[in-house]
Amino acid sequence: MNIQKEILLICSLLLLPYTLLIAQIKPAAEVDVVEMPVYEEENGVDVVYLEFEYAKGFLKNPDDYALVKPDEVLAIDLVFTKYPVEIRDWANDYDALMEKRLYALKEISPELFDNKEILWRYVLQTDCQTREEAENMFHGYAIWMIGDGSEPIAQTSNHSRPSPNRSRKSKKVRREEEEIEYEGIWRSDKMRTVRSIISQEEILQDSIAFKTLERHSGKWKNMLVVMDWTGSMYKYGASVMLWHQLNIQKRAIKHFVFFNDGDGIDDKQKRIGRTGGIYHCGPNSLDEVFMTMYRVMRKGKGGTREENDMEAVVKAMRKFEGDFDEIILIADNTSPVRDMALLKYVDKPIHVILCGIDDIYDSTHFRPHPHYIKTALETGGSLHTITDDIENLSDKFDGNFLQIGRHSWKLVKGQFRPWYTKYDE
Repeated sequence: MNIQKEILLICSLLLLPYTLLIAQIKPAAEVDVVEMPVYEEENGVDVVYLEFEYAKGFLKNPDDYALVKPDEVLAIDLVFTKYPVEIRDWANDYDALMEKRLYALKEISPELFDNKEILWRYVLQTDCQTREEAENMFHGYAIWMIGDGSEPIAQTSNHSRPSPNRSRKSKKVRREEEEIEYEGIWRSDKMRTVRSIISQEEILQDSIAFKTLERHSGKWKNMLVVMDWTGSMYKYGASVMLWHQLNIQKRAIKHFVFFNDGDGIDDKQKRIGRTGGIYHCGPNSLDEVFMTMYRVMRKGKGGTREENDMEAVVKAMRKFEGDFDEIILIADNTSPVRDMALLKYVDKPIHVILCGIDDIYDSTHFRPHPHYIKTALETGGSLHTITDDIENLSDKFDGNFLQIGRHSWKLVKGQFRPWYTKYDE
């Protein structure tokens, strides 16, 4: 063997462990690569930040990983700067740096790399023209978990995050401004419609929510009512409020939660478990409920037909854990659920009121959205139309087909597909 071959063999042996390491630390899930001017860090709600120094591969705060619940991780962003912009100007071996940063996380949490359901992104920040600007930007991991979104996670590091006092002050100011506007609520055309229904000046065109609640009066107690409060749902929400107003002394509703699918953010920014636009209030003060409804209405600006139902349910369920008995989802049957992946975090039955459904379940027009069928079936909940309560769905499901009245659905790759409808002979 000549000397050149010996050198090549020795180098290959030396590099072999590193080559294997690279193969091992690639996330099992697909990774999206995105660019943005600056990665905006949020104030610690349902997210843990693990930081690197600029151009370094060792975590500054590895102990903060103790705050992560691996089974509840939804998404991971690995954030760094695209500096210099031109590859020919790079002074560092960025491939090697990336591998070190991936290994730094895998070393303390290999399970995150094996989970194919986690949404991974490599985020390149571009608003940096000098090394100094790049050094002052965030570099590291943002690990997002499903939670109730109410309490910041206390971390030892605090890279460019606002102070709690400043955050509370701005929230207080916003609240005061919204209260000043309370008198203007009823000048809103949409809220006037709500008021006319609640005052019974306007006849309910579709009383599905009212009648379902009325049928279960005395049966459903301490209700956690989670309501889609987007454009097509105002009349249904108003009917819920009418029922609540007429039955307020029964104290059947314990909490209201309204969601608007993201407070008007661009559809491209809506990520599972992090879409937001979820608000809650108590049931005893109708003024407070109306104010909350108005605030949610004003902040929501529509978008795609998909909604963040499951995010709202899971965060509401966790926020009010132990303080409710029944989950009632006032759902838009015409809209798909964007975040069905979060259904696995629901451990209580969901009773779905199918607003916008055409007819009773035994008619030829019965078309519950497959997402709500799956929701009711997998949680042990129920589906509700204007005249019928469809319960015990597990008794109607044989593992492949679900039979409801004249209609059948087949489970195909985890999704229910309409199969056939029985018609009268």
